[in-house]
Amino acid sequence: MDRHPDPTLIQSIETLSFKEYLNALSLNTSQDLNKEKAFKRYLHFGALPKTVELEKASEVREYVESRYGTLLLEGIALSKPRTNMQAYLSFLDYIAENLGTLMSPGSLEGELEKKEVSVTKNTIVEYLNLAFEGDLLCLAKRINLRTGDILTRGEKYYFKDLGLKYFLERKVPREEEYEALVENAIYLELSRKYDKVLVGKLGRYTIDFVCSNDGAYNGCAKRHYYQIVRDPLELDEKNERIAALLIIRDNFPKTLLTLDRAEEDCIAGLKCEYVLDWLLERTVTKSLACK
Repeated sequence: MDRHPDPTLIQSIETLSFKEYLNALSLNTSQDLNKEKAFKRYLHFGALPKTVELEKASEVREYVESRYGTLLLEGIALSKPRTNMQAYLSFLDYIAENLGTLMSPGSLEGELEKKEVSVTKNTIVEYLNLAFEGDLLCLAKRINLRTGDILTRGEKYYFKDLGLKYFLERKVPREEEYEALVENAIYLELSRKYDKVLVGKLGRYTIDFVCSNDGAYNGCAKRHYYQIVRDPLELDEKNERIAALLIIRDNFPKTLLTLDRAEEDCIAGLKCEYVLDWLLERTVTKSLACK
């Protein structure tokens, strides 16, 4: 497979962090958007820089559809004319429906077959490479925290911009999709801060993100664990989301990111932060790198 597509045909995309997005939105529009409403817009339409200049939802929709129409339909059709675009879009659509779910080329092949999309495992690998080269997908591999080994089966894929999900589905996200969208947004923010963002496996437990830097950035710890939880009032040591962090015996920081505002800063000895506050407090220290 051609690993170096013509950059004039497949274009990279640049996106804003939520902090940059909110600041730009307040400067460029007359809408009275609090951070919760702005975050819903961010999750729905993504964070391409141009979107903060558009006030009407219809204008944002039109721009996102036009931008991704060019990236996907025109760019790939011209640079990779043999690509089965219907199958490729079905592949991306499945990922959009299952953000934050462990997948592999083999499992993707099986799931697409259930949807009567006939593709081989090798074709799935080509589609993944094409999505990475086109700067559409980000990859989070899994690490066995007992051995330190990177696992070869089961990984998570995230969109570099959630506007791609809207482009593929053309609808407002369902309530049950909210957690997956927030997880995607958290991954993107962590990728701006850390060199490595992995999914942790520790026995039967999963740690959402295990992050580290190859070098020193603002005195960051060598490793930091993050776990996403919904209702901080229901958190206790019997909760599996909590237990997953408590059984880790090292002294690196461990943070619970809550979807609802927490009344306490520390739960079961773990730092607890409301995800919106956390997103707005983060300082970007490095460029977003998805691979």
